[in-house]
Amino acid sequence: MNVHRKLLLLLPLAAAGCVAGGGSLKVYQADYHVPVRADVTEEAEWSMFRDAQIHIQRADNAKDSGNLDQSRQESKIAADGLAAFCEKFPSSEWRMVVRRMAAERYFTAGEYTLCAAQARRLYDDPLANNVSKATAALLMAGAWQLQANADAKEGKIERMRYLAPGQRAGQPLKPRIPPEPWKRFVESADLYVKLAQAGAVTKEGDRSLQTALVAAEVEASYDNVEDARGRFQAIIDRWPGEAEAMESAIPKYLDTFLLQGDDEGFDAAVTRILPQVKAQAEKAAAAAKAPGATEEQKKSAEAFARLDEELAKQKEGAGFSLAMRLFQAGKNVEAGQAFEKFATRYPAHPDSPAAMYNAAIAWDRAKEPKKGEGLRDKLLQAYPDAKIAPQAMLTQAAALSRRGDHAGALKLYGQYLEKWPQAEQRCIALQNIGVEANQAGNKAEAARRFRAFGGDEKCAKEDPNGSAHQLFFAADYYRRAKKKADEKDALKALSELQGVTDAVAKSEVEEGKRRLKGLR
Repeated sequence: MNVHRKLLLLLPLAAAGCVAGGGSLKVYQADYHVPVRADVTEEAEWSMFRDAQIHIQRADNAKDSGNLDQSRQESKIAADGLAAFCEKFPSSEWRMVVRRMAAERYFTAGEYTLCAAQARRLYDDPLANNVSKATAALLMAGAWQLQANADAKEGKIERMRYLAPGQRAGQPLKPRIPPEPWKRFVESADLYVKLAQAGAVTKEGDRSLQTALVAAEVEASYDNVEDARGRFQAIIDRWPGEAEAMESAIPKYLDTFLLQGDDEGFDAAVTRILPQVKAQAEKAAAAAKAPGATEEQKKSAEAFARLDEELAKQKEGAGFSLAMRLFQAGKNVEAGQAFEKFATRYPAHPDSPAAMYNAAIAWDRAKEPKKGEGLRDKLLQAYPDAKIAPQAMLTQAAALSRRGDHAGALKLYGQYLEKWPQAEQRCIALQNIGVEANQAGNKAEAARRFRAFGGDEKCAKEDPNGSAHQLFFAADYYRRAKKKADEKDALKALSELQGVTDAVAKSEVEEGKRRLKGLR
């Protein structure tokens, strides 16, 4: 809900309401009909009321003619007259009806603070019943809402803006009391919602849901997270079948946990709400498919279906977020368990391969490398084409090398180069495969791989010193193996290397040039 655009609707009044009385005292409540000449016995009261009625008629006529400025001016004059009536005749049996009319006319005239003041006087009338108080509270809420929007537009107060977790760009929470008109709005909204829940308004005229939503969004917009959470929770509990309200309230309710970094609370909240939403979605879907279903029912079904799908995704994602937070906090055992739990529970989730990879890293850091290796093996088998698979294969090869399984590492580096020949980390694989071949005792394979690395333009540019070492190794092996052509080829590549800076590497290049001359 956009609180700047969706205004509260004023409470519709019944044609005739209640009279409070005791002995000879009687007073008409705010929802009673507008008095006519026969209703008012006091001539002075009628005269003053009639003058205000004349301006009301003029205001309505001007509005019908499209002259809105004149209509507002006449409404203001009428409201002033009605307010004056209440001050001059404070004991009039019609005072609450007239006070309500004065507030409404001020509202129409755009005089929102004057409207709120008259509504407050109505609310505080010692003989006002709950219906009159509810009428007054809704008038106050509507007036303060529009006054807040007007003040923000004129730059008098901070413009209200709700920032979801993903929109804050690292901006920390800054809880603060809302500006005065918004603060007054929330206070009035709370009065109205309480009265509505006590049965003070009719079902048709009940605006408590809209009012409660705006009040919750106000508190959320000024970073009063815990207060907003309680308000959204109350809305979710009281109006679970209202699709539009749930689409607004539930995401913002869940945001309050994320804004405080409470992933566990978020996960628990989603777990609690998801079954409720799913039940409403099924109910709404059945109603939408029934013969004679209305457009409203169909829209409700669509809204609940969207919300159900989104919550299911968030439920899955919550486990990953919690695991990542544990990982970042250095709680490696807990992170490894959490990532594994996520990957096991949601194997089809797009983040599942990343979860398995992160779990393996967490176990490595926790000094349990076998668990890490086992998870990477599972990842490569279950998700061979995942985005993280190339990195997982390189990491697994390095892990095997650390524990002395050079043959296993050699095999994985070979598979990496075959499957991803143009991968970003191809040079690392080319270099390491030669190292592993050498460690495994396969000098011929090591020389071949070192020659390939040193002769690769991209790899040589990235690591000219490493290229020099490996080309020198290859040339030396070929010399001892009496493979003159291969030796000459390696020495030529060595002598042409550019960018060599390491002292040892420079000496290898010079030695390579010397040997190359001797082979000509």
